[in-house]
Amino acid sequence: MLIFCPHCGMRPSEEFTPKGLAEAPRPALGGDDRPEDDAWQDYLHTRTNKAGQTNEYFHHSLGCRRWIVVHRNTLTHEVTGSTMASEFWQNQQQAQDWEAGQ
Repeated sequence: MLIFCPHCGMRPSEEFTPKGLAEAPRPALGGDDRPEDDAWQDYLHTRTNKAGQTNEYFHHSLGCRRWIVVHRNTLTHEVTGSTMASEFWQNQQQAQDWEAGQ
């Protein structure tokens, strides 16, 4: 499988380390600035295995070492694109702001 890195171009998937869904929000901080145990355990271990189009974090660990969000279909493994992680979240926030203004 090939993955497009916005910084390096098309690269083999072996250069990347998958790090999970980009949609999963981190739990809110609990006492002493630490997440509550149950929320943290759910975040780490009990995610849904969504079939179809997903957005996943990948670290280009054997390349530029940047974080990207890969847009991938989990049923076909087809990679439909990728975005720098910072740009992905900026675009997500802009979309939420636009929807809130409607």
